[in-house]
Amino acid sequence: MPSSDALRAALARKLKRQQAQVLDAISRFRTDIKRRPTPARRAHAVADAQALKEAWLAAKQLGQHARTITHPPRRKPTITPADKGLLSGLVQQSAAVNPDIKPPAVRYMQMDGSLWNPATGIPSAEDVTQGFSGDCYFLSSLAAVALCEPATIATMIVATPEGYRVRFHRVLLGLVLPGPPIDIAITAEVPVDAEGNLVYARAGEGGAQWVPLMEKAFIKFEGDLRTGLSNGSYSGVLVGIEAGSPSAALSSITGRNMPSMLASEVSNAALARASAADRPITLMSRISINGDGGYTDPSKLIFSSHAYYLERYDGATGKIHIRNPHGWHFGPIALDEPELHKHFLLVQGNLN
Repeated sequence: MPSSDALRAALARKLKRQQAQVLDAISRFRTDIKRRPTPARRAHAVADAQALKEAWLAAKQLGQHARTITHPPRRKPTITPADKGLLSGLVQQSAAVNPDIKPPAVRYMQMDGSLWNPATGIPSAEDVTQGFSGDCYFLSSLAAVALCEPATIATMIVATPEGYRVRFHRVLLGLVLPGPPIDIAITAEVPVDAEGNLVYARAGEGGAQWVPLMEKAFIKFEGDLRTGLSNGSYSGVLVGIEAGSPSAALSSITGRNMPSMLASEVSNAALARASAADRPITLMSRISINGDGGYTDPSKLIFSSHAYYLERYDGATGKIHIRNPHGWHFGPIALDEPELHKHFLLVQGNLN
């Protein structure tokens, strides 16, 4: 096995290559903007500015993270991977830097049963439980939409003679591209371990199968049609679906632009309004390099570099309640406004 220094150097090189790809995409996007007719530029000025801001922030964070990996702060331990987390919603803190994290043996098995919980017949946020892949950005988005717009989820997936067809919208630099959504065809076979247990996204309440099936479809969509960065796998360093933007995932699911905002500029009152209007919202926690085992808070409720989703606003206490896509059994986390700003970096969704 390569040394930890070699692994860090390899990860840093991958991050720098990813940064170069993002900067190249920004350059091409700016060129495209200049080529548009003036009325079109004016009509899309705000959305274009937001997309460029988000892409530039992503490129900056990629470079900063690469430097941190190769030159860790003095008298502080090097970054340890957050449990199934991401760097600001875009880059996984990979298990490759920790040789103790090993995936289970995987084989594929046919899923038989109902898409939805037989007791309710509809998708629910309670069905979402993250498995061994670091796709919290996608699963938190699925849960947020299932919570607020279950009909959107229900119309995304359709049974076919060969398996299922799942619909996603194409997104580039945070903006939904024009044109119809893309249908992704998959079989009903999903990865399991030696005991036949699902390795990645788990089945939902009553054995509901929609989450692992949509996760499988998203791999194909991500690799073939949206960013071209996936290698068609569930896990890996900057490949598979272990790297992504929650705002892009929300847009891919809903077909609506879902901007990403700095959490420091978001108030609990804005999140309360979004909750009252049943708008799907996700949140990305801050990066932690303080040797705290991948948490941002001493109580170890909030994983660093991890996506969460808004559950509700409690008017009696004035706190927002968020959920972890690791599973409903974790219970809600209540945040006041200072805690939101302290522990979270970005908020994704429509707060207007």
